[in-house]
Amino acid sequence: MLLLLVSTCAAGASNADAQQQSSGLVISYEVGMSRPTTHLYEVTMTVERLSAPSFEVQFPVWTPGAYRVEDPVRNVQEFRASTTNGQLLTATKTATNTWRVETRGANAVRLTYKVYADYMNVSGIHLDDTHAFFNGTWLFPYVVGAKDRPVTLKINRPPRWTNISTGMDAVANRPDTFSAPDYDTFVDSPVEVSAHQVMRFDYQGVPYEIAIHGTHNYDTERFRREVEAIVRSQVDMMGGAPFRRYVFIYHMLPAGRGGLEHLNSTAINRRKWAGNTEEGWDLLRGVTSHEFFHLWNVKRIRPEPLGPFDYTRQVPTRDLYVSEGMTSYYGDLHIRRAGLWTNEQYYKKQASLIAELQGKPARRFVPAEESSFNTWLKPDDADNVSYSYYTKGDLIGMLLDLEIRQRTKNARTLDDVFRFLYERYALPKPGWPPGGFEQAVEEVAGSDFTEFFSRYVAGTEELPYERVLGYAGLRLERKEGAMTHESLGLKIETENIAPEVVGLKVTHVSSDSPAFNVLVANDILLAINGERVTAATLGAQLARFKAGERVPMSVFRGDRLLDVSMTLQARPDMTYAITEDPSATPEQKALREAWLTGRRG
Repeated sequence: MLLLLVSTCAAGASNADAQQQSSGLVISYEVGMSRPTTHLYEVTMTVERLSAPSFEVQFPVWTPGAYRVEDPVRNVQEFRASTTNGQLLTATKTATNTWRVETRGANAVRLTYKVYADYMNVSGIHLDDTHAFFNGTWLFPYVVGAKDRPVTLKINRPPRWTNISTGMDAVANRPDTFSAPDYDTFVDSPVEVSAHQVMRFDYQGVPYEIAIHGTHNYDTERFRREVEAIVRSQVDMMGGAPFRRYVFIYHMLPAGRGGLEHLNSTAINRRKWAGNTEEGWDLLRGVTSHEFFHLWNVKRIRPEPLGPFDYTRQVPTRDLYVSEGMTSYYGDLHIRRAGLWTNEQYYKKQASLIAELQGKPARRFVPAEESSFNTWLKPDDADNVSYSYYTKGDLIGMLLDLEIRQRTKNARTLDDVFRFLYERYALPKPGWPPGGFEQAVEEVAGSDFTEFFSRYVAGTEELPYERVLGYAGLRLERKEGAMTHESLGLKIETENIAPEVVGLKVTHVSSDSPAFNVLVANDILLAINGERVTAATLGAQLARFKAGERVPMSVFRGDRLLDVSMTLQARPDMTYAITEDPSATPEQKALREAWLTGRRG
């Protein structure tokens, strides 16, 4: 996201004074990686055309899109200030992420420091003997009051690292030097430096780059084709690409997951040896499609709190179920529209989301708006008091899309809503105000959606799956599975409690389960009905009991051996399936076809 900070200024000066003093500053950065095995970046920041006796530099406390305070400054070391001819200057830390630098009349100041980089996360920073990857929030502070100034970055790389991939613009005739029009754009452009693989394609005259670091077993030509298919589908829906070029940065890792969106790039981590499975390809498609749709939803059209906002604190919004959840909705829908999934594969994915949400007790008392607002908070009992606004927002997006189509006889869609939002609110315009998303839906659909939003977004009523899926000639089927520890609301893992003695450690107890108030997290389950229980026998031992019967258990709770029991409830695993109704009307089929293909009915 494009970000704008309103923050404290240098001591004794107002914001207006600081901005006036900083209006002519020339700011540049240089980053080195001469000893990559130490995980240490060497950074130089130069500030020129200074006129004030002092200025402040400040590190962000979080990386946009990550929605968590990480305090990147914690890894900064050996921070020094000097004139450009080497005279040391006083740099005083005035806050955990802020230094005040005394200029002593110098009109150019150089700041040098090192940053430890061993956080291989899409929102983080990493350096080792294979590559350099960084988000600018972890490496580069801004001059307080001068975030609107253009910046340049010089990258000093080892000769063997032949490629630099970033969304920033290269500076003509200056090798390995890049520019950005302001600090916000600068740190919204992650950088990968290594001997990584690079693939390219063009669509509608816009170049796209795919950078892949790390060994893997994905078919690279198929990789390129599928990314291109997703790009084509989304660009066609939104009416064109709002950038000159776009860069996908993939890191192939032993257990890689996640992605982070940027204005004209994305960073994605994936499992390196999953290319021989359809599950691996599905996960690759899913995160790629999700992050690419973010270039519109969040990066250019967003609720007011997400732009401009403050780097120095939490920035909550009630609309992440739209910004993230509906990005997930369109991410998966465009996999279908791009021809990479069949109808049945898409139905299967949406049914799995229904199963996920219905398995969360918090859906009964936490509205989607509250789930969005609370994303910065990580409750210790998260499984019982929270759920993913990605999941519920995705499902709300699907139901809202079908509801709009039904009310308008397939003439208007959620696609139209996002095109409307883009036209009315896209950067550099302000984001939509509170209630703005609902207002956009009503304006596009020409219908009152107060009840829909009050019941399913601001309220906690169960989502109307059957009714709304029926508009598209679809059925939601429920099927009870076998009784398992999951159906009892338990999460367990094996635990060595003595040599050659293994117990089952309870890691979570669902608040709507028969085990709640009987078992607690960290209990070690030893026996059921007097017989030793193992991971292999747990399901069979539970199956011996019927609903209403007492299940005696022996557990270690800390150092105590306890005998407890619970009354078994009829709560087997529930599975869901979305299927096409063979008796669907021509109108229902037409709505379904237009929805899944993106073509008008």
